Amino acid sequence: MLRFVSDIYCDLILRFAKTINSASATLFQAKLSPWAKGAARKPGAPSEGRAEEPEVEPKKLEWIMTPELKLAVRFAETRLSDLICQNEVLALEFDAYGKNTITQHGLSPDAFVQMAYQAAYFSLYGRLESQYEPAMVKGFLHGRTEAIRSVTPASSAFVKLFFSDASPRQKMDALRTACKAHTELTKACLKGLGQDRIMYAMYCLAQRKDAGGEASDGSESDEGPASGPPPLPAVFRDPGWADLGHSTLSTSNCGNPSLRLFGFGAVVPDGYGIGYIIKDDSIAFVASSKHRQTQRFLDALEAYFLETRRMLRQLHQDSNRKPNATFVDHHVGEVDARTGKPLSHVKANGSVDLTAPSPVDPDNGYTFYGLDDDVQRLLDGQRVAPGQRARVIPTGTRIETVELA
Repeated sequence: MLRFVSDIYCDLILRFAKTINSASATLFQAKLSPWAKGAARKPGAPSEGRAEEPEVEPKKLEWIMTPELKLAVRFAETRLSDLICQNEVLALEFDAYGKNTITQHGLSPDAFVQMAYQAAYFSLYGRLESQYEPAMVKGFLHGRTEAIRSVTPASSAFVKLFFSDASPRQKMDALRTACKAHTELTKACLKGLGQDRIMYAMYCLAQRKDAGGEASDGSESDEGPASGPPPLPAVFRDPGWADLGHSTLSTSNCGNPSLRLFGFGAVVPDGYGIGYIIKDDSIAFVASSKHRQTQRFLDALEAYFLETRRMLRQLHQDSNRKPNATFVDHHVGEVDARTGKPLSHVKANGSVDLTAPSPVDPDNGYTFYGLDDDVQRLLDGQRVAPGQRARVIPTGTRIETVELA
């Protein structure tokens, strides 16, 4: 589907480019239909040494609507409308940030969003449910998808910590751990090392044997059909197997610039179907459910994204905050942290002009390392000629040594 939409989107762009510059290149090598605008020849023109192109002109389909057919169409439309009304479909185009911001903090965008679904659901219901995300395994012959089960011990620990009194640092460390675990799980599934598909294949074979007494190799079982079908293996009768297959949160990441929104229906009656597209500076969601609080779920999702960004920014600012009022730029000398201007009495080589006026800030009485007091105390009794330089050696916030240049 995505390939089909992408081709149409690309074709529209190229056609628009042709209207501006007829000599613009094209990505498509197929020849235009003779009925298309701008074609080299008109309908009915002789083909030049090649087979006649198939007729592609659209035609209107004429239906013979008998009374029985009209009645069937009417009832079918009513039934279809009932099915449509059973599903609530809402969209959220979150534009506060997107892939660029998430990757700047060293997080996987897809794992970041998967953790958001669990946190949003937990904020509403206080529990975690089975969550599904497909992984493409088309690198294998006849490969289609493998199931990524996003709820892991790491993600469960993060979600519970997120809604506790833990510090932002602890919460974000847990988020990084959960995202890393999800990324490793995704890589394993892409290699065909997931558990869902092989378990489902074994389940189908067990059902066939259960129903007809026929072994997986086609031969009759020892007991035969008359003795009654054997029960399913214990693993498929365990409640955990039913919980795993009941995907309350069914999610799928599918998109590129040709799509604005993407979505699908919930796969279980009490679940959510969530299609999402992670863009550079935004994330688009389409959520659907059957008579659940779809809008409230999207609101919780948006609130989580904003709160997470706030904590990440806070931690980033805390890690870069300077404890002192001034900082040393070793390329240009001392500068005032408040104004950003270099201190006039400090030279690039670290020497101090003792005859220059002290740079006192009239607002707060700031002086560089207390030069007026410390330097005068250390040089008391020494004769300093006008323009003479001295190198100061500070210790903490006091000057302990002054060497004449």
